[in-house]
Amino acid sequence: MGQSAAGAPKVIEVAMEIAFPPALLESIRQRFGYRPSRDAAMSTSVGGIGPLLRERIVGQAKKGIPVIGVTLLYETTWIQSWFEWGQLHLEKREVASILREFLKDTGLTLNISLFDGTTAPVKVWEANYEGAPVYFLDSPPITHVVYTSDEDAPPKQSNPGAWAEDFRFKQSWIVGRGALALAKALQFKPDILVMSETPTVFGHHALAQDTFHDDPFFKDTRYIFNDHTPL
Repeated sequence: MGQSAAGAPKVIEVAMEIAFPPALLESIRQRFGYRPSRDAAMSTSVGGIGPLLRERIVGQAKKGIPVIGVTLLYETTWIQSWFEWGQLHLEKREVASILREFLKDTGLTLNISLFDGTTAPVKVWEANYEGAPVYFLDSPPITHVVYTSDEDAPPKQSNPGAWAEDFRFKQSWIVGRGALALAKALQFKPDILVMSETPTVFGHHALAQDTFHDDPFFKDTRYIFNDHTPL
């Protein structure tokens, strides 16, 4: 990151979606073509908040605010096409193998203790957002697709709804607790941590009874909950 503004707070932006920077998508297009580039863009921009958060992070960095972003790296994305004869076509496409070629390998792997007693290894990738690093937490199969639904369940899953709900909870835990673990690994002590949308609430260190609950590293952190569109 560039020169920090005097007295500027350290900020962590946590979100389920943070759109990729145009330069990264253009690099994918040049090497693989338009479709893979579009698919990569869709994987973390299924709603309006992804591009807006990208611009907010870039804007903070340009003002000299030390800011980092934390989100998930998704294995797949859903795309839809409309055929002239009136048929809507839905297809799930794999994108992570392409994205990993254009993201920086930080060499970090976080071992996140989940709420069910298991541990998930989380590999950390990085992209440069015009001076601000944004980190992508990669933990297959949990990070399979954003906002996991019944349609994402394995074919022989007896209760697709319960399966999808379990994965959504695990994604929420990974992005929240993962942000805290990453902050400690980077020694980036946040003054402000912004949680955008409900799935990121586990980014609040005192919300769960685990090793982060009473961690002095986050004692002075102030939390902002952003319901949807960042203003």
